Order: sequence, then structure tokens, then C-alpha cells
Amino acid sequence: LKRREHHFRALVANAFDVVLVTDENAIIQYVSPAATKLGLRPDTLIGMNSLSFLTERQREEILGVTSSFHDGGASSTYELAVPNYKGATIWIETTLTNLLGDENVRGYVINLRDITERKRAEIEQHSQFQVLRALATGEPLTEVMSRLALAAEETNPGARAAVFLLDGQ
Repeated sequence: LKRREHHFRALVANAFDVVLVTDENAIIQYVSPAATKLGLRPDTLIGMNSLSFLTERQREEILGVTSSFHDGGASSTYELAVPNYKGATIWIETTLTNLLGDENVRGYVINLRDITERKRAEIEQHSQFQVLRALATGEPLTEVMSRLALAAEETNPGARAAVFLLDGQ
């Protein structure tokens, strides 16, 4: 039993993903050391409501799904844009598993993975495609330039871009 516990602790302590365990009210009871990869200190998260990191719309979506969880072990995965403690927006993939029926947990296990770079690449690729399509279909230059500015903003959350088209004078 001690050996199995040691293996489990080694696994969780060295996992790439962040693992949170909450009670039935979403209050964080455990945070794995990997939280530091997201710029978070595990000790400061204990006792916080895990839903407080989300937007109102995200909270409503997750609460709607969790209210439909009937069986223990049911899970759901989300991709969410959330601000980290420094105020920068990061993208996380999170899997929420209902362990309310497990007497040893009586809450939820949440696995988090930082997917910010992947999401930025996806957004950038989509934005570039939109610009290329606008060029290929002969859209007006003002529309193409607007798409370029929008692409710059989407690729860099919080940034603002503008394009000024000047005449010959």
C-alpha cells in the first residue's frame, strides 16, 4: 500500500498536466505542483472556488454540464480562454471528472493543460486563410487590410491594430 501511494504521489507530483481536486461546491482541496507551469502557486489556490477563474458564460456552461452528471466518473472536456494571475490571457484544455460518488473524493477532479501556443497557431492559420481568400476572390483592398488588422488582434489577445490607407498626397 505504501509503495502504491509513493507511485501515485510521484505520478501526480511530476505530471505535465495540472491536477485539481475540489469538493462538491468546486472549492479547491488539492493542487498538483504542475500549477507553477501556469504561473500559479499551489498553496494560494487551496480554498478558492475553481469557478472564480472563469467568465460568467463559461461558468454557466460548466454548471449546466455538471448538473447533468448522474454517474460517478462522468467527464467533460473544454477549451477555455482564462486570465492567469498576471492578467494575461491563456488557453487551457480542461477535463472535469465527477467523483462525487467516490467517498474518498466527494468532488471533482480537474485536469488542466496549457494549450496557448496551439490555439494561437490555429487562430493565426485561420486568419491567414481568411486574408488569402479575400485576396484570391478580389475583395477590395480596404477589406483585405481590415482582415489583416483583425488577424493581428486575434493572434495577440489584448492587442489592437489599425491600418491607414493614404492617397497619393
